Amino acid sequence: MTDAVPDLYVEDLPAELLLDPAHPANDVYLRGIQRTKDLIVNLSLKMYAHHVAVVKMRHKGATHAAIAEAMGLSDGTVSRVVNSEKGRKLRALLAHLALSIDGPAEAQRRAMLTRIAQKNEDTDPRVTISAVAEVNKMAQQAVIIETASGGGTSINITINNDLMPKTVLDG
Repeated sequence: MTDAVPDLYVEDLPAELLLDPAHPANDVYLRGIQRTKDLIVNLSLKMYAHHVAVVKMRHKGATHAAIAEAMGLSDGTVSRVVNSEKGRKLRALLAHLALSIDGPAEAQRRAMLTRIAQKNEDTDPRVTISAVAEVNKMAQQAVIIETASGGGTSINITINNDLMPKTVLDG
């Protein structure tokens, strides 16, 4: 169960509330984040507190030298902690959590919208049109950002006919 529902009250809730798919505590995405947090806590408890601090500082981008100075350790000690089995696992979990919290990257969002468009093409063309419109908005926003940062101003749309063949919607 997530932080949102204290364990103290879980036993008092009716089963239908515990299994409600619309409740945030049952959301697959949020449960994945909570599971990752739990793994980080469990691994951190198996490590020295200062080793956890070293790995977290490295995860945040601090150099070995900066970590060594801040923690009063040698560069070699920092390197050994960061590259130890537990250190590598903790860094991987922290990176995984950061990616989960940041949400889907642009490529993932495009792929998701493409799947939605393909899935609904025959059954609900409006959903397909909306999904394609969102992809187009993303492309337009990318051009605006590129133009603002001094990039080119041309718009180039490439349609992969294997991925999205022409349909009745194309006329």
